[in-house]
Amino acid sequence: MDLAPVLRRAFPLLHKKTTLVLRLAAFLGLTTVLVYFVGNVVSFVVQLFDLSSSEVSKFIKIVTALLSRPNLELEFLPPEFQDLTPSDDGVYAYAPGNFNPILFRRAHSEALKGAWEWSDDGRQWFATDSFRESPSGMPEPPALIFILRLHVEYLIRRRAAIPDAVCRRLPPPLDLGICPADRLDAVPDVLCCPISHGVMSLPVVAPSGTTFDYDSIRRWAQRHNTDPVNGAPLAEGDLYPNLAMRDIVERWLRQQERRACEADPVKAGVERKQEGEEEGDREGSPTHSAPPEEPQPQSGECEDMGHEYAGAGEGVLRDKQSLLPHLVDLS
Repeated sequence: MDLAPVLRRAFPLLHKKTTLVLRLAAFLGLTTVLVYFVGNVVSFVVQLFDLSSSEVSKFIKIVTALLSRPNLELEFLPPEFQDLTPSDDGVYAYAPGNFNPILFRRAHSEALKGAWEWSDDGRQWFATDSFRESPSGMPEPPALIFILRLHVEYLIRRRAAIPDAVCRRLPPPLDLGICPADRLDAVPDVLCCPISHGVMSLPVVAPSGTTFDYDSIRRWAQRHNTDPVNGAPLAEGDLYPNLAMRDIVERWLRQQERRACEADPVKAGVERKQEGEEEGDREGSPTHSAPPEEPQPQSGECEDMGHEYAGAGEGVLRDKQSLLPHLVDLS
C-alpha cells in the first residue's frame, strides 16, 4: 500500500494542530506566570497590611499604657528585645514584621539618654525620629512603625521622668506658719492659687502664663494632663518656679508676722521678763537684788521696722508691676 498520498494529506492537518497546541500552551503558560506574579504581589500587600496593622495595635496599646502612668523610668527595653541577646556593643538585631532584620542600640549621647538608634548595616546609624533612606533602601512599613514607636515612647518617658529635674530646680516652699491663721484668711486674691484658693507656698508658672501653687497644679496635671486655663497638654516638666511671685508672697508673710508682733506687746514683754529672771538666777543673788523692771515693748522700733518693710514692699511692687498690675498695696 502506498502511504505517501496519505501522509501528504495528513501532514498539513497535523502541522496546523501542532501550531495551535503550541500557541495554546504558550498562552496558558504566560497566563499562569502572570497570575502567580499578581498573586504573590497581592499576598505580599495583604501580609504587609496585616503586619502593619499588628504593629499599629501594639503602638497604640503601649502608648496608652504609658500615658496612664504618672512616673516612668527614662531608660527602657522594648518587649520585643526581652528574649534577644545583644552583642558586645549592646546592639540588638530585630526584624519587625519578620522582614529584613534591623540593628538597634541605645544612643551614646548623654543628652539623649533613653533614646534608641537604628541601622541596617551597622555602619551608619540614625535616630528614631529620622526616616532617611539608608544605603540598603527604606525599611518596610512595619519596621517604620516600630521605629516611630520607639521614638514616641522615648518622648513620653522623657516627659514623665522630668519631675525629678523639676524638684531639683524648685526652691524650698515658704513656711506659712509664720503668719497668723486669721491673717491668712485675708490674703489678697493675687497671692492665692486659682485651684486651691489658698496662699501659694511654692508658686510655679505654667506655659499658659498662669501662676499656681506647685502641689495643686502637680496633682491636677497628674489627673488631667491638661492646663486648667486653656486645656492644652500639661506635664509636670512644663512647670517653672515663679521667683518674683515667691518673693512677694514671702514679703507679705513677714509683714503679717511683724504686724502680729505689734498687735501683741504683752507676749513680747513676758518673754523679755523671763529672760531677765533667768539672767538674775545665773548671777546668784535673786533675793537681795531689786526685782527687775518689766520691760516695755519698744513700739517705736516695731513701727520703724514696719515702715521700713512697707517701703521695701512698695519697691517690690513697683518692680513687679508688669507681672502683677492688680496687686494690692502691701503696706
